[in-house]
Amino acid sequence: MMSRSRSAQTGFTLVEIAIVLVIIGLILGGVLKGQELVTSARVRNIADQQNAIKAAFYSFQDRYRALPGDYAAASTNIPGLSGKTVDGDGDGFIDNENEQVWAFLDLSAAGFISCAQCISGGVNGAPATQNNSPINAYSGVLGIRYDNVFGSGPPNAMNNVKTGNNIPSNILAEVDNKLDDGNPYSGNFQFSVFATPTATATAPVGISGTTGCLITSGTGATAVTTWNRQTPATNCGGAYTF
Repeated sequence: MMSRSRSAQTGFTLVEIAIVLVIIGLILGGVLKGQELVTSARVRNIADQQNAIKAAFYSFQDRYRALPGDYAAASTNIPGLSGKTVDGDGDGFIDNENEQVWAFLDLSAAGFISCAQCISGGVNGAPATQNNSPINAYSGVLGIRYDNVFGSGPPNAMNNVKTGNNIPSNILAEVDNKLDDGNPYSGNFQFSVFATPTATATAPVGISGTTGCLITSGTGATAVTTWNRQTPATNCGGAYTF
């Protein structure tokens, strides 16, 4: 009788199982909360980076009465650039690869942003690479350009700062909500297919299904295009217009 009684009492009790389930729940909750905090930090990092560069752009323009990168007297008037071939054409547009590189060089040399590689790598006149431009939280290369940010539709060129590529579309959706109206085709923050010569191009606009940076629901006049949140594409970019 004693032997059968001991055998019958082996295994976990309901209380023990409940405690284990509670512990597992707490662990999973902590992991999910941690992921949420990481996502929020990356969204905040990208948004703050865009705002900082935009503020630096206006401060540079106010001081020198010219655009960074396009400044025709940069080597004369910006400390540290004397004798370097980094002068833009002064036409009022940051409209070629050299001026894009020099834009970050000018902002860095003038003290408006902190970017060591912008100074060390931005004086050669080479097309923009990760070695002479700031990078985002996903190692994508930022850019400043005067161009059409939409990637499709009629030309509508304007000065803008590119987020760089490699950013998941759901992150860009949150950045858009934080900086603007949440719509990838309107406002000051929009979807952009921009990528530097050494980076992979972002997913195209209008891609079918749910694998692109954007998804479209409906057809014709009722069609609505939004950021892809449900099955995020991992290589997307945006542009913050001035």
